[in-house]
Amino acid sequence: MPLRLQLLAGDQPGRQRLLQWLTDQHRARFPEITEAERARVAREFMSEPAKLGAALVEMEQQMYEALCQLYRVCCLSGVCDSP
Repeated sequence: MPLRLQLLAGDQPGRQRLLQWLTDQHRARFPEITEAERARVAREFMSEPAKLGAALVEMEQQMYEALCQLYRVCCLSGVCDSP
């Protein structure tokens, strides 16, 4: 587990703030999910920091893939066959 996630595991107030922010974002993005389900998942992540860490790593990978789909890095060289 990356160091930043290990530090989060020992920081309960920080984990609570992060989960509150993530819950708010999830509510805005997925209004069809019930509050009871959202609260269940938040409690699960609060009690199992390793599970929260794994979910954050997965979210980071998904965000990276989505950004790669949106933006393409183009070579600005005058030579068209430059990598």
